[in-house]
Amino acid sequence: PAGIMSFSFTAYGLGSLMAVGLARPFIKQVNYLNNPEGPANASIVISFNGSTKLNENYDVPWGINVPYTIIGVICILISLIFVVFHFVKTPDVYQPSSQQKTSFINVINPKNLTKRDSTFRLVMFIIMFLYYMGVYGGEQVYEKFLFIFVETSSLHFDEGLASLAMAGYWIAFTISRFAVFILSFWVPDYALILTTSSVLLASSVGLIIARHNAAAFLVLNCVYAASIGPLSPHFMGWIDYYIEMSSFGFIFVLCGAPTGAMLLQWVTGYLFETYSTVTLVYVIPCISSFILATFTIAFVMAEKHGVRIKHQH
Repeated sequence: PAGIMSFSFTAYGLGSLMAVGLARPFIKQVNYLNNPEGPANASIVISFNGSTKLNENYDVPWGINVPYTIIGVICILISLIFVVFHFVKTPDVYQPSSQQKTSFINVINPKNLTKRDSTFRLVMFIIMFLYYMGVYGGEQVYEKFLFIFVETSSLHFDEGLASLAMAGYWIAFTISRFAVFILSFWVPDYALILTTSSVLLASSVGLIIARHNAAAFLVLNCVYAASIGPLSPHFMGWIDYYIEMSSFGFIFVLCGAPTGAMLLQWVTGYLFETYSTVTLVYVIPCISSFILATFTIAFVMAEKHGVRIKHQH
């Protein structure tokens, strides 16, 4: 199941590539004004078609709302298809003989988020929540701040090279998920996650060393993307060997994703404003270490507890 999850989540990377291309026609230009003492106090001026001046340092774009609206409409249309599937009953759909109503108190009780072995699973839920905080936080922080970093740091990328770095990130991110899907037929799932999370940490440290070398940074940028790409979907499939999740349990665990994205972006943004944009390459190794540590703890606990489904490998 882990390989199938990686394959299905490949669409996320493809969608991200398409979104970049969709937004570009609505962006007129992007300029970054640097303070002579460094980018810590830099003012970012983004000029979009039809932008409205807010103050002397910032513009408020309205042109970018167009691609966001297009993507939103597409998502709504796709969701309607699932709504139809929900209400259409077919003979092949499993129908339980009896449905027991669960009170709201039982639903929000953490011990009832999974089917059995509540104590072990409650601890694992906390670890999984933290894991997804790190993975999605690492994805969002790096992707959101990459363009600004490469233009305002000592790399001094122009818009073309900065766009190349972004494109390389999403291409490597997408390919890695499909590659892990193929490898999962022969390589154990835990080995794939441990390997990619270890490479993630190594590439994160490498980004610090390569922050003055454009070619090395572009290569490590792709390595970082290829390492973090499979971690989210493959973990979701791997944990199924140990825990039988309920739908509410999945929702609870995946709440760690937006929590990590919001919290870590806020922290990184604060460091950007207080110090400089170079703090990005120091934040990323911390996040990568956190990801590797949380999975290692989850793996040790899961192996000690034992599987509920026999491994394929």
